[in-house]
Amino acid sequence: MTTTKEGPDRLELQRSYVVNRTPMRPDLANVESRWKSHTKEPLSQGWKARKSIIIALDVLNRLQLSRTTDVSHESMSLCLKVLRERLPSYVQNDIQIMSYEMCLGFNLSEEEYQTFVLEEELPEASIQSYDTLKEDYQNMFRAPYIFWPILYMTDNRMQWALAVIHLNQGSVENPDWKEGDCVTQKRIKLNIFNSIEGIAVLDPDQTDGDKRSTLIYNRILYMLTRAGMESGDDPKKEVWLPPMNSVQHQGELEYWSSGLRCFDLARQLMDRILDRYCEEPGSHPCSFWGPTRGWFNPDAVRADMIGIAAMEVNKRMAYTTKIAIEPVSNLKHGDKAVGTRLLRPDRSHVHMWQPGKYDKNGEAVMWETPGLTNELRTFVTETCVYGENPPEKRPERKEGRNSIREPTCKDTTGASKAPDLGNLPPYPGQDTNAQTPFSPEDSDDPNILSTKEESKDGAQEETPTGKKRTGDGNGSTGTNKRLKTENS
Repeated sequence: MTTTKEGPDRLELQRSYVVNRTPMRPDLANVESRWKSHTKEPLSQGWKARKSIIIALDVLNRLQLSRTTDVSHESMSLCLKVLRERLPSYVQNDIQIMSYEMCLGFNLSEEEYQTFVLEEELPEASIQSYDTLKEDYQNMFRAPYIFWPILYMTDNRMQWALAVIHLNQGSVENPDWKEGDCVTQKRIKLNIFNSIEGIAVLDPDQTDGDKRSTLIYNRILYMLTRAGMESGDDPKKEVWLPPMNSVQHQGELEYWSSGLRCFDLARQLMDRILDRYCEEPGSHPCSFWGPTRGWFNPDAVRADMIGIAAMEVNKRMAYTTKIAIEPVSNLKHGDKAVGTRLLRPDRSHVHMWQPGKYDKNGEAVMWETPGLTNELRTFVTETCVYGENPPEKRPERKEGRNSIREPTCKDTTGASKAPDLGNLPPYPGQDTNAQTPFSPEDSDDPNILSTKEESKDGAQEETPTGKKRTGDGNGSTGTNKRLKTENS
């Protein structure tokens, strides 16, 4: 439990306002009353000081700060845990999720890492047998699938990667087998998973080529084999995923999205296991290492994680609570003020990608955005990307976003053809001072709530901000403005 100069962390009931519908109707769900802040009724025994509730509430509040808030290790751990718990028990038992503490070694220098592994994690005395390993390492041997979220430091930034490991049950020679016995009895299967079938490191950010993912892969393989697992030929697997900070990307780099991407990738791969187990429990899906989905929407994934965190708070409060909508006037992250409307989705930099496809430079291929004046949606073709002979595997990737690259596609005039992205606005989000606060009138969506009252007779009415608005009696107010920034 964290203790500050104000005392230990605790929970309390604060007087607040929630959005509610009136009048109550008998055919709808209604909340008739709420606990007051001074209530002495026990909502859940010892709830005010229960660490698990405090952590879940912290996760919920952090995920709701803004659309560009990075994913903390508490958020990743909680959401992956719930994701696994939602699966059938048969599938749950075959998936292990490694703890946050298990990723600490990936941020060390090579010398520090060797000391960390040889002296702290897997000293000689602990690797004599499976039973003498630390609990985290013993867990690795208990399931065929390991999901290992890794939080690493790069350029003074914390980013996420996801390592996924598939294991098979090992076997040993049967000491009682003799000539004439059934061949299938010559070896005995172990009741642990100690044979490495594949390891994939899914690193959303490939702006440094494959250096980081290679380092993570080598260290994982070293730890697994030192712990006693067997590995045949190189078990490294390549899994295509939509790129973060791609060469086609315009606007601020989206390092903040790495945690959201890793959560989404873990969910997709768990779904593949589930789908295969529904057909044949215990069997490995042939498409497990295949390309992931070519569409990633960070706002949708964040909304899913917010929902998971909210329901986890309910669960840890013994379901004595309900999710409500609360108007918030001020937000802070530590000592820093945060705009209250920064969860607004922004799809100006969300694109569709061709799963598993790379151009001649080794870069992922993005579908072109249709031209505004072109009624036909013409997309990049495989011949256009690769020429007449598509490569069998990914070409060697040129390092860095600013490397010199061959044109992906040429039109009939021989000029380089770049995707038509239209006139994209500067990316809004990180610097709240550079962004005009969003108001509902800035939206083209007629369903978004307006803070301005409209007059039925068309007269101007004063709003809480002091601005005047003219109505026509039918709610028409002319052309809507769009979100603006200082750079637009």
